[in-house]
Amino acid sequence: MATEQFRSDANAAIEAWRLANFPDVPAFYENGPQPDELTVGPIWIDVSIRWYGAKLVTMGDRPLGRHTGVVSVNVFHREGEGTALPDQVIDSVKELLRARRLGAAVLYMPQRQIPTSVDGWYKTGVFAPFTLDDA
Repeated sequence: MATEQFRSDANAAIEAWRLANFPDVPAFYENGPQPDELTVGPIWIDVSIRWYGAKLVTMGDRPLGRHTGVVSVNVFHREGEGTALPDQVIDSVKELLRARRLGAAVLYMPQRQIPTSVDGWYKTGVFAPFTLDDA
């Protein structure tokens, strides 16, 4: 249950942030509808949770576990559209995700991703590492 609750909490926090700060920039969430690159517009956000590992943190009849991963927020924008708005989006979401509790998870310092360019889209973003305790 902790996994799905964390995903729900993270998506809700990001969606509330987006609506308050960048309501004209559409967002797409993991395993949901995907953007139509011909009609989506010049900029959009992609959000996913990436799981990296887990370990035991207690022993006993019902050991507690701690999962690790990142909240990944990517900003896609058309090549030639400039970097001002994508940088504003990234800087803003970085503040949202910076060193905070989100349900049973602790988010750490977000780090910028290495930008890439594919098929006319420029992609940049942040990874916010987290630990999630699972009873």
